[in-house]
Amino acid sequence: MHRAILLLCAGNSSRLGRAKQLLEWNRKSILEHIIEQLQHFQIPLFAVTGGYQKEISPLLQKYNVKEIFCEDWARGMGESIRCGIRSILMETPETEKIMIALSDMPLIPQAHFDGLWERALHSKIVISQFQEVKGVPAVFDRAFFTDLLKLSGDQGAKPVLQKHIKNVSILASEQPFFDVDTEEDYQKLLHSKLEI
Repeated sequence: MHRAILLLCAGNSSRLGRAKQLLEWNRKSILEHIIEQLQHFQIPLFAVTGGYQKEISPLLQKYNVKEIFCEDWARGMGESIRCGIRSILMETPETEKIMIALSDMPLIPQAHFDGLWERALHSKIVISQFQEVKGVPAVFDRAFFTDLLKLSGDQGAKPVLQKHIKNVSILASEQPFFDVDTEEDYQKLLHSKLEI
């Protein structure tokens, strides 16, 4: 099975005022932690950049991550997903499954990523659930790439999930989880005793 991973790094961290992907955690940047986890699978890893492209690009080069610059990144996550999926399919049209992940969620256990791919062997769409929140990281079968290519705005892949709800499988995690959007989130991360 031909797989790929799309890492979304295009936001401008408006609530934080600086590139949240580059914040330090456990002696590395948040982005480095996530890249190292995803490279564990040894499959093509693509990253969509936008707002902090100049700052993030050198780190992607260091890890040999394929960068996709999205000119219309400011339109929202849906635009970044569309841009990323299009680029992946242009480079590797044989891709059958794509995992979409965010670059500001460093507490996701490796076992959860493993579980998503395992569940995707038998499911068309697999999404994550942390407490009451459902969404990414998520894996989409090629049957839904056309819908992902129609996304725009800041809703992410939510319209695709709503349209194909019968095809959605949920992988829940008991580990408390959050993304880093504010200074308060970052301080919570720094004081977290959780290990990935």
